[in-house]
Amino acid sequence: MESLANGKMYFEEFCAAAISIASLQAVEGWEQIVSTAFEYFEQEENRVTSEEELCQEMGISGGRALLYVKDFIRNSDGKLNLLGFRTLIGRPNPPDMWPEEKPPDPESNT
Repeated sequence: MESLANGKMYFEEFCAAAISIASLQAVEGWEQIVSTAFEYFEQEENRVTSEEELCQEMGISGGRALLYVKDFIRNSDGKLNLLGFRTLIGRPNPPDMWPEEKPPDPESNT
């Protein structure tokens, strides 16, 4: 992509990266687009955050959620890393992880 050759990205590319990684993955060079968006985020918005704050932002909770996000925050400075950024903007919902306890099956007679 020409926009990445000069270290800049077009506004549309940034919006696509911020809106949905799933739709962005169809674009050639999407990893570089996300990395460039993260670089901007790193300079302008990244701040120290806790695992609990990240879970809250992602709308997840519980012990397994804390284990899930622990690799998304750098140990060196407590800020979101690239993996955390990609996950946060993608908002995945890992199967069988949320909520901690499944509600009872209404059709079960037990």
